[in-house]
Amino acid sequence: MAITVLFMQCHIANHFSGK
Repeated sequence: MAITVLFMQCHIANHFSGK
C-alpha cells in the first residue's frame, strides 16, 4: 500500500506548491 501513500504525498505536495 506504499503506492497510496506516495500518491497522497504527491497530491499534498502539489497542493502546497500550488499555494
